[in-house]
Amino acid sequence: MDWTAISGIITGLTPSHPDLASLADSETAIAELRTVLVCLVSYRRSSKPTVEISHEPWGEVTINFGVDQGAKIYCGPVRFVTPDVALADASAGAQQGIASVKRMLFVMRRVGGEWKIASARILAPTVFQ
Repeated sequence: MDWTAISGIITGLTPSHPDLASLADSETAIAELRTVLVCLVSYRRSSKPTVEISHEPWGEVTINFGVDQGAKIYCGPVRFVTPDVALADASAGAQQGIASVKRMLFVMRRVGGEWKIASARILAPTVFQ
């Protein structure tokens, strides 16, 4: 049941989540979470922004910010350090493939019976030989 709750929080993360404060246990955790989500937004874009200009008097300008590849956060293994603290591995990418995945680590803490994000980090890439 705890894994399901933690997994649901992590996989439900989106840059446009309406209330990150409800998912985090402190202001520091909210700031870390915003940083992680901003990095994922820039990672998810498949192309550079383009500008379309209407060539009519008083025409309009349209800015296309690139195609969103639909990157999703996947929750991996969860290790319980104590009954109220867990480490959750996660990954994000347009598809789950070694070359296109960003690895993440979430420190989760149970606060008043609910799991909250205490810390969030994007991990450095690992090179396997």
